[in-house]
Amino acid sequence: MPKVTKPPRSQGEQKAAARQKQPGSGNVSAAAERCSNPRSASATCNRTTTGHAAPGSGAAPSPDPRSNGAASAPTLDATKQLHEQRIAEQAEKLRKSLFPVLTAEALGYTEIFEPAAYQKFLERVVEDCGSPVDPIERMMIEQAALAHYRIATLHCRAAGTNEIDAAKVFSSAASRLLGEFRRLALALNTYRSKTPKTETDGELKVAKVG
Repeated sequence: MPKVTKPPRSQGEQKAAARQKQPGSGNVSAAAERCSNPRSASATCNRTTTGHAAPGSGAAPSPDPRSNGAASAPTLDATKQLHEQRIAEQAEKLRKSLFPVLTAEALGYTEIFEPAAYQKFLERVVEDCGSPVDPIERMMIEQAALAHYRIATLHCRAAGTNEIDAAKVFSSAASRLLGEFRRLALALNTYRSKTPKTETDGELKVAKVG
């Protein structure tokens, strides 16, 4: 039987056969075929090895595992500073506004005078007394002002009642409060007249005899 000889391969066929014999050439050819397919190109060629969405794909990036999905909370120092600031504001309101409000409630004329009017009145009384900086002295002045109007209120109630017993009670209360007002005024005068210590206290002064 005569031997059949194959025609010689062309140079292009020889290179193709050599590429097929190289290891991993099948994977490269399959990947190239998938990328050439328009249906699978968008799903395969845009895939990244990190598991995150490609830039411009419109997908949201995965959250940072260290954040645990919680918003950053204010620090302890900032919270403490806000608390101290709120306490300082409340203390200032307590020092300036609480006693005038209590004075308005005690006298019972809130439908006529606003609490701010009582505050302004007490500030002017303290100014008329010399604007002392001593807090105890200022408190005694404010208490004297409250007692003054309370005495007048008790006298008005004594005069406005038709019952003798009620008039006696109101008059007696007004008299007792008047005595407390006088003692408060004397105590304020004594408190103001206290002599501060000087550098010469304790030194012996000798008079010269001619």
